[in-house]
Order: sequence, then structure tokens, then C-alpha cells
Amino acid sequence: DRLRLSAVGAAIAGAPVHWEILDKAGKLVWRSLERSPEVVLSAGAYMVKATRNGTTREQSISVTGGRQRTLTMPGF
Repeated sequence: DRLRLSAVGAAIAGAPVHWEILDKAGKLVWRSLERSPEVVLSAGAYMVKATRNGTTREQSISVTGGRQRTLTMPGF
């Protein structure tokens, strides 16, 4: 899958977002400080974390392969 990450919220404009993706074993497989990064992932289960100004949001995702999608993390 090609996954585009996006953080949404009024306060997001001025602060960087620290993105991390962990595999089902909790191992870090990818990270970025881009505002809306894109990543290609192999099939599997992952945890996506977005941190801004000490606040972290998490979301589990399942990747099956061959798709393109956007994951939006609200609440910043």
C-alpha cells in the first residue's frame, strides 16, 4: 500500500508533526517529520503514531497491498 499521512487541526499549521509507524511486534519501521508524508508499506498490521507538542495520537491500520489511501489523524 501507498499511505499518505495527514494531521488535521487548527493548531497544526505552525508546528512539526513527528510520525512513526511500528510493526505488530512494536518495532519502528518508518519515521518522518514531514507535514503530509507518503510511505509504501508491505502487507501487515501497523500502529501509526503522530506527535505534536507532546501530544500523541495513535491509530492501528491493516495493510493488504496494492492500494493507495490517506490516513488522517485529527485532534491536534
